[in-house]
Amino acid sequence: MALIGTSRPERVALEKRLWDCLTCGKCTNYCPTKVSFPEFVRSVRMTSRDKDNCSVINHAGITYYIADAMANNDLKQKRLSWVDGTKVVTKGDVLFFTGCLPYFDTIFKHINVDGGPGMLNNAVKIMNKAGVTPVVMADEVCCGHDEIWSGDQKTFIELAKKNLKAIERTGAKRIVTICPECATTLKNDYREHLGVELDVVHITEFIAEFIKNGRLTMKKSNEKVTYHDPCRLVQHLGVVEAPRNIIKTIDPEGFVEMKESGVLASCCGTTLWRGCDALSEVMRHDRLKQAMATGATTLLTACPKCRIHFKCTLSGKCEEAGLDPKLKVKDIVTFIAENME
Repeated sequence: MALIGTSRPERVALEKRLWDCLTCGKCTNYCPTKVSFPEFVRSVRMTSRDKDNCSVINHAGITYYIADAMANNDLKQKRLSWVDGTKVVTKGDVLFFTGCLPYFDTIFKHINVDGGPGMLNNAVKIMNKAGVTPVVMADEVCCGHDEIWSGDQKTFIELAKKNLKAIERTGAKRIVTICPECATTLKNDYREHLGVELDVVHITEFIAEFIKNGRLTMKKSNEKVTYHDPCRLVQHLGVVEAPRNIIKTIDPEGFVEMKESGVLASCCGTTLWRGCDALSEVMRHDRLKQAMATGATTLLTACPKCRIHFKCTLSGKCEEAGLDPKLKVKDIVTFIAENME
């Protein structure tokens, strides 16, 4: 990335290596002047698209086709088909923004993701237990995270406008997301590009509040676990302690940190469903080996995409890379729901 840092913007826009940056933000923590290199990369990518310089899109581009269809068509989605035995409403103070998670089980069925409806219902069960009946939107669309970070500002704006209209109809004052990418997009990018201030929290922050004020009590677990920090949650939103406080409440003896954690945590190796290659796999191998080195039987994460990427690596011939396919990768919301009184 040295060339990108020393070249003129118009030349950088033609560089294929522009897409190698994961925009994780870890570099900013090492920079003595806190230069936001990811923001620079994102702005140049808008120009690079006009010059037909784009990266390889993974999974046949289906996630982008879905987002594009949401942005440019008046679709009737079956978005609430995941609701099962939980209490939700159409208007209220707290909105649960589900993101694209309802679609992930279908898209990634081949690696047995088994998380979309289960994770969403678990999140609502936790909120219901704490006395919150969240709003869910039948007309919600993709937050636009991948589009804005891929330089597609037009599609991002269309998605954002639809979501803002839908949110306004609910009367919600606070938005809770299960996805860190949704959280940073709704909180930071909607403000930057549309001038709209939204009160947005990731669900780990929300649940940590419930535990702290006694609205949720947790059982003690003997499971030995470690935790992977998602880039958007720790680097972009600065949420480090909330998930740890929850895990320590449940598992004070069995929680072990990885070698690289918090602001020093390594990325899962892929972003935007783009450019997943051999280097991405090496990054995941390294991260999974760090998890194994702790002696943990379960790797927790607070990002659906991180979970998918780790499960994908472990579903292949991972033993050849020195990985244990028996290592469980679990979303923190599921872990909380399993250990809730």
